[in-house]
Amino acid sequence: MAAFNITVNSEISYDKIMEYLISKSLTFSKDSSSGPIHLEIHGSNNDYTYFKNMIESGMIHAHLQEMI
Repeated sequence: MAAFNITVNSEISYDKIMEYLISKSLTFSKDSSSGPIHLEIHGSNNDYTYFKNMIESGMIHAHLQEMI
């Protein structure tokens, strides 16, 4: 199990992330009260790697942070 945060920088990226989360039935929480959309996601190491690869390849514009 992996828990990580994603701060989303665009609506298009948010839509892509939400499509993935819903298709995989992942648990997440959303906070948009203080500016950019912040998602806390509970998934697997594969999910973390998927988002890391998407960000590094430029497919989504967001900041990824692993929770300890």
